[in-house]
Amino acid sequence: MEPSNRKIISRSPSRTVRIINLPGLLQTPVAAESSLEADYVHRAALVPQTSALLAQPFRLPVSPQGYTPDYLQTFSNSTLKAVIEIKIERKLADYKSLFDSAAAFLRDKGYTFYVVTEKVLRRHNIDLRTKRILRYAKAIFPQPDCKHVEQLLAEYPEGLPMGTLRRKARISLELILHLIATKRISTGHRLLLDDSVVVRQPPKPGSYADNPLEEALGIKPWKSATQS
Repeated sequence: MEPSNRKIISRSPSRTVRIINLPGLLQTPVAAESSLEADYVHRAALVPQTSALLAQPFRLPVSPQGYTPDYLQTFSNSTLKAVIEIKIERKLADYKSLFDSAAAFLRDKGYTFYVVTEKVLRRHNIDLRTKRILRYAKAIFPQPDCKHVEQLLAEYPEGLPMGTLRRKARISLELILHLIATKRISTGHRLLLDDSVVVRQPPKPGSYADNPLEEALGIKPWKSATQS
């Protein structure tokens, strides 16, 4: 693998490079060359234990021109090193051979390769819920109220329906959104926000079977034809 020398730049007037800055959730600003990439950055920011998200981290010698994946995501308390490609579902067949080669190359180097599509990032308006939640990341709420919610959920290892939690704790939906944004509670990888969804404390470090990304996004690694 070589450092990527590809410049993050958009030559199309219909595309704008976004620099996404989410202090407290991501260590550094992250570039996105498309709205779908931006959706991934937003989702990645909500994954517990994310320690770094780097755009276009390196070039892989798996084609004559080389191949630069979109992101490298690493995690605290996990050995997972996830290499992420963001791609529209209908285009996957055109890239299957390239992605097979990339997955095999990265696997030998100790990385796991994922291809994430709009079916993960936009299905059932999850992108809109993600943005709504992130708006509350920097909100300020009384810490005793936040602690009260965490302590209440600790008494229910299987979690509580959101409506029940709000009634028991006498809290607003806005406080719930803040606690999800700051990764102190979770409603699961679909980020549902209705009163019936079960709210839990996020898994403790080390309890993910070493894969916080798959738990948080509901995704699986790219499986090439050479794998059994």
